Amino acid sequence: MKKNKILACAMATLAFSFGAPLCGTNIPFIGNVQVAEAFDWYTVGRYSIDPSSVWCSDNNNFGAGVTDTSTGEYFTATYQLVPVKKHVIDVMESKNSGSWVQIGTIDWNYMCSADVGKPETGGPLFRRIADLGARSLGYEKMF
Repeated sequence: MKKNKILACAMATLAFSFGAPLCGTNIPFIGNVQVAEAFDWYTVGRYSIDPSSVWCSDNNNFGAGVTDTSTGEYFTATYQLVPVKKHVIDVMESKNSGSWVQIGTIDWNYMCSADVGKPETGGPLFRRIADLGARSLGYEKMF
């Protein structure tokens, strides 16, 4: 049993030493130092977020202008978190002020913050815009 704990600690130390990302974020570590400069907050897959357009009115409403780099299309992505029941939130998205569409559900009964941004919880673009919106209010991240 003690041998397994020592092995687990050694593996965790190696992960941090070789640049493994911090749980719940995509910011890499080198040694024990976070390397935020190496991380591009404004690119998610084929999407490029316009830094000057990010907004957040509160922790339930936020958005940004986004360019799909594969097509050149520019659109606004607005998100709304709608409580459904205790610990369950629907993630709603509106593109270019169009109709609201549910793109995911966050169920805090079964998930942790690292699960937000997966396809079933709204996707990586939603997660990044949420975190950037929180940063515009002075917080490190939304989730």
